[in-house]
Amino acid sequence: MGRNTVREAVRSLVHPGKLEARHGNGAYVRSRSGVGAALARTLRHRELLKVYEVRASLERDAAGLAARRASDEPRDGAASKAGSASPWHDGS
Repeated sequence: MGRNTVREAVRSLVHPGKLEARHGNGAYVRSRSGVGAALARTLRHRELLKVYEVRASLERDAAGLAARRASDEPRDGAASKAGSASPWHDGS
């Protein structure tokens, strides 16, 4: 059996999660059944969705708070009040 055939077979088993290929170290069995690997992928996907949902909620709330707390004074006025303490203030 040729090397390319073996490489392709390993790739076909890595994709569904049955094998884990470690460059220069070989291939290791990750799951004895496709169900376990599929379940692990689904759980990882669900956890990522939960993280994105929480992040979106926090960002939405933070934007709302920032909008409510923002003053009507122009941004330039705030920089001039800071005086020379601001690194962007050119002193003029």
